[in-house]
Amino acid sequence: MFPSKIVIASSDLSLNQTLKNLLQKSGWGDIRIFESIDGILEYCCLTNEEILIFFYANLAPPLNLLELLQLLRRNFQALLILILDPHQVDYQLQAKLGKVIDGFILQPISEHSLIATLYMARERRQRELDLLKSEEKFQRLFHKSSDPSFLLHNHIFIDCNQAALDSLRAERTEIIGKSPAELSPETQPDGSLSNEKAEFYIKEALKNGFVQFHWLHRRLDGSEFLAEVSLTTIPYAGDLALYAKWRDITEIEQYKKSLLISEQRYRQLFETMLNGFALHEIILDEHNQPVDYRFIVVNPAFEKLTGLRAENIVGKTVLEVMPNTEPYWIETYGRVACTGDPVLIENYSQELDRYYRVFAFSPTQGQFATLFEDITLQKKNERYQAALLQLSEKIRQTYSTEEMSQTVVHAIRSILEIETAAIALKTPENDTLYRIVYGIGKAKQWIGAEFSKDQGITGYAIRSQTPYFQNNLTEDPYYLRDQPHYYDPYVAAVPLLSGKEPVGALMLGRNKPFTDSDQMIITAMGELIGNALQRMLLQEKTQQTVDYLSALRKIDLTITHGRDLGERLRVLLEAVIEHQKVDAASIWLKDPQTDFYKLSAAQGFHLKELPNLIEPYPGIRTDVTQIVHLQYEHLN
Repeated sequence: MFPSKIVIASSDLSLNQTLKNLLQKSGWGDIRIFESIDGILEYCCLTNEEILIFFYANLAPPLNLLELLQLLRRNFQALLILILDPHQVDYQLQAKLGKVIDGFILQPISEHSLIATLYMARERRQRELDLLKSEEKFQRLFHKSSDPSFLLHNHIFIDCNQAALDSLRAERTEIIGKSPAELSPETQPDGSLSNEKAEFYIKEALKNGFVQFHWLHRRLDGSEFLAEVSLTTIPYAGDLALYAKWRDITEIEQYKKSLLISEQRYRQLFETMLNGFALHEIILDEHNQPVDYRFIVVNPAFEKLTGLRAENIVGKTVLEVMPNTEPYWIETYGRVACTGDPVLIENYSQELDRYYRVFAFSPTQGQFATLFEDITLQKKNERYQAALLQLSEKIRQTYSTEEMSQTVVHAIRSILEIETAAIALKTPENDTLYRIVYGIGKAKQWIGAEFSKDQGITGYAIRSQTPYFQNNLTEDPYYLRDQPHYYDPYVAAVPLLSGKEPVGALMLGRNKPFTDSDQMIITAMGELIGNALQRMLLQEKTQQTVDYLSALRKIDLTITHGRDLGERLRVLLEAVIEHQKVDAASIWLKDPQTDFYKLSAAQGFHLKELPNLIEPYPGIRTDVTQIVHLQYEHLN
């Protein structure tokens, strides 16, 4: 629905009356006309309802126009339509205004152009709201995380979640705007100044993309706790921000002390603790290099978190139990057992297909103990958030459907390690057909191909409006068995939806299966891409309409006021070349007396090689195809 209140902001009396008559004819009754900016602002301040504003660009100086429109869009519920004079269009300013207003309309205003502009403006505003909802989903993931999390920009906290506030026992207003050092004691446990050490870790994170360390925090009530902190760089407003999260590891330190103080307390803790615990003996080769380790004892939580039973592993080495264990684990634990230096690590175990956070220390020379927890779900959520934020930032930097399509394909290939990726969009000529507009890998040969929603795996995904993942392609009922060279072993087809309307489809293929985490990320990406593409398509359609009307107006004025036929034909050719995107064009007029065609105007050809513009070209009478062949020979 459109707003019921209308404001016409213009000092042109004729324009005001024309527009008012057209609006009244379309059913609007509450129409206000203001010839000054102050009057508009005063009226907007006095109403809480959404307003439809027609703003004549000449009412405000060009330097103030963008600022004024931003004010109306930001502070009032206004749907903005900018009225332009086709003789005074500043295309550079128009490009900036396109991000602020909801639509353009050129003078003279007709009923048809008014209605078309209103509907396109309404659709554009709705797409913006849909995209905003998608971005809000990212924020919800951040704020619902169980780990205390912050966003840090220019060394200042700019956002945090509820878990962080609970951990610090503080209100949001007491955290935002502060630096890390302000939430810390003056010095850290190693004696270094908190502000200097915070500066060091921030620089390391910005340089390397990630850093992890231990940090002593101070709550606002004065109590202190030791935390494991990680800083990860993420794109933010054209710059880099730091995504900070921590975990209180005070409990881990207490576990370590308990183990060293009392065997009895150790046994009680050992049996009841929620974290997995295991004691191991390192095995060295003849060069004193770690090559394996043996399980000595494990607690019940270890069995639960790994699925390995104590009776099946105690006394055996890790390579006997899990032959494909990565060398990383053996090398890291070897350093702990041999040097006595503890480590806190997060890594993936291929054998167990899980992510673990492990604190390893050496209770005695040649042995090491591990205290760990399963963080697989947390890692999946982090990957989900990072992938969507990265894709969203790249989409924001595109300015056309073609650029967005290419950016989306390359971004997904990088984020998800995809070998083959392609994007198809609904064809403007037939909304039942889809054309592949860009592809990489095997999909390069697909570019330009068209298919219907009744064809193959992608057609099924579009019909069902549901992402389709296949990790057993040869058994798939929608697999095109006569074209196996088109497919990777594992494929996915994702409909790109804007609301419930398919805009296109995303086709992916790779040489390893799509995990549950991959599928969750790809599904969310499909929704984000669909809304973004629909918004871009509407923007391009609006711009094409503006360009088309501007060209028609220019031609009309030239035909009406042109001094001679040559000038009129020249302007007509300029408009054809510009708006039809061709390299050259000419106009041939038939001489009724001689039945010859005369070349009356041309642009983009080698003019010195073309026939004389006055004399008829020999041999060309009524066969127009001869003219086409002639032009082709003289193209630049």
